[in-house]
Amino acid sequence: NIRATSSVARALSRVPPALRRLRLHATMASVQKDAPRNGAGTVNGVDKDEKKDDITRKKVFEQECISTAAQKWYPTKEEQAQLDEQKILESVKTPYKSVWVECGMDVEGKPMYMNTLVFEAADSKADDIPIVLAHGYGAGLGIFYQNLDTLANIPGTRLYAIDWIGMGRSSRVPFPISDVIRDGGASSRQNKGTITGAKAQQADLKKVDIWNASAEEKKAVKDAEDFFLKPFEEWRKNVGIGEMILIGHSLGGYLASSYCLQNPEKLIKLILLSPVGVPEVPPDKQRRFQERMDGDWRLRWAKSLWEGGTTPQQLVRNFGWIGASRWFTSSIVERRFKHTDFDAESKKSIAGYLHSITILPRSGEDCISTILKFGAWARVPLLNRIKSYLKIPTVFIYGKNDWMDPTTAHQFSVDSEMSKYVSKPYIIPKGGHHMYLENSTACNPVLHKEVTDGVKSFIAKKKDAGE
Repeated sequence: NIRATSSVARALSRVPPALRRLRLHATMASVQKDAPRNGAGTVNGVDKDEKKDDITRKKVFEQECISTAAQKWYPTKEEQAQLDEQKILESVKTPYKSVWVECGMDVEGKPMYMNTLVFEAADSKADDIPIVLAHGYGAGLGIFYQNLDTLANIPGTRLYAIDWIGMGRSSRVPFPISDVIRDGGASSRQNKGTITGAKAQQADLKKVDIWNASAEEKKAVKDAEDFFLKPFEEWRKNVGIGEMILIGHSLGGYLASSYCLQNPEKLIKLILLSPVGVPEVPPDKQRRFQERMDGDWRLRWAKSLWEGGTTPQQLVRNFGWIGASRWFTSSIVERRFKHTDFDAESKKSIAGYLHSITILPRSGEDCISTILKFGAWARVPLLNRIKSYLKIPTVFIYGKNDWMDPTTAHQFSVDSEMSKYVSKPYIIPKGGHHMYLENSTACNPVLHKEVTDGVKSFIAKKKDAGE
């Protein structure tokens, strides 16, 4: 809590700078790790004392705004992440509260918290239908800054934007690393007699069905999903949400789908923005990818890094040792969004925000090699799960230049059974994997329409049921 440490900062003002940084960093880390304290609250980045409403309860704590001027001395990583989050959200006009929501206990028995924005449109009511917006891998809630006003002002709804546990500014807790994943699944196959030693493993590589997950790998994937979804369920209970419209991007779409399939009674509609992990790997792609792997040592090396647990975030942190991590992040953002009309200031805000949340302690990022194989194919694809269990209206949205393939979503929409729940996918022009950001002008009306249709259908269904 920033206010709680301001007196500490003043007391340490006479301490030599090097020691001051060390002690203040330790103080801030300790405060963030413990339960947040109630403060004045934040409305669009400005402190505002006001009476707590029914959103704020025992396990929901309002965050305090950090004054940029007050932090010139030396912001910690956590403070800088909050400052950069406030910066990227400056263009958002709809009032909101930034809150910590308790979402369970970590392995040490300490409370975990999810960073959350709760929007308060002018006509908000207690019985508004919740919309929950969930980011993808390596991102945070701030990345939706161009979509928040649209989603927050749909009549009859209330918008919540979240950081998944272990990502963004939510609690960073240890991710359950699986030895089965770290050795590429070889140990589980050795036990089955498929591979019987290091030399045989190398010689028989092409004979091993590396695309089908073993029982041990499936358990590791389930544990990885639960790492995010169990806290999310606690978050839902503590915020007081019943049924909701859930929107997820990329990995957030994968997790939203998994949550929906496990808890269909809690969802009104599922909106998936270029979700990862939906299709199975087609046999021809399996063959071509394996041929490329056999002929390129760099791919084999990259695969060993992937399965060994190296993450993109760790590479950025490593650049920090030579003072180049912010430059590295900025160069990635510049390349990723070079085809957009973003001005220099927008790119700077995006890069600053992503850099600040990237260099926080590693946690949820470690899920990537557990949930996805090298090549970004799911170890346990959603395809068959969706076919078997999906009973909720679902919409897929992709970018025209998306690296995710919309073919499976198209197939769902024309299947005699699946088309009852899945409509024809949208393709956003001039957009890639981040179509909601790259072309928000085209994406926002689609989001508005689909959420509005979901609300109308839900209300009509309740009336027909006499509720």
